[in-house]
Amino acid sequence: MTDADPGSEPETDGDEDASATAGASPAGGPDRVGAPTAVDDRQGEVLLRVSWAGTALYAVVALATMAAVSTFQGVLIGVTMLLFVVGLIAFFAAYVIAIGRSREVLIGMGGLYFLAGPTAPRRVRVQFLSSFAVEVVVATVTSILGTATLPDDATNPLAFGFLVPLFGLGLAGLWGARYGSFAPRPPDPPRPTRRRPSRDAPDGAGAPDAPDDVLPG
Repeated sequence: MTDADPGSEPETDGDEDASATAGASPAGGPDRVGAPTAVDDRQGEVLLRVSWAGTALYAVVALATMAAVSTFQGVLIGVTMLLFVVGLIAFFAAYVIAIGRSREVLIGMGGLYFLAGPTAPRRVRVQFLSSFAVEVVVATVTSILGTATLPDDATNPLAFGFLVPLFGLGLAGLWGARYGSFAPRPPDPPRPTRRRPSRDAPDGAGAPDAPDDVLPG
């Protein structure tokens, strides 16, 4: 057993230092491995209210049309087309915003339009997807019942309801594009560089020597 030199520094395990360095995260920055956890700070509440308002309006008009087709079919077609156009604009606006943000973060279609994973707080995700689901259910049920109750030679205006779910999906995508939390994009790998021979080097200096057992032909 030997005494340690009091002037020498204690030895540390290199693996432990590497592990500690790899596990450390930048001060004040998000985890670079995945997306930071979304915080429910009530951002984008207007989009959430508009989504539910449009869903409720469509549901009321669709039920009224089932009760009196001749009276409300014009109103139903107007409401469904309005919601479809608004949803289409929101859908493409979300896509354009996501392209701009994709320079810094990784954005997938599921996270953008369906708010999957840590993109949005659970409350926001459930609310948007519930609004979208209600639109799908109302459109399916009313369209089927309308087909069964209307005369065979009559056009079913309730089928226009299948345009409405794009409204809820587009607003959810717009929320995700503006306020969603996504994983940071990793830096691009360095481009390999080719070493060029120096102009001052003699001819053949950079060429490998030929093997001894290879004879000229």
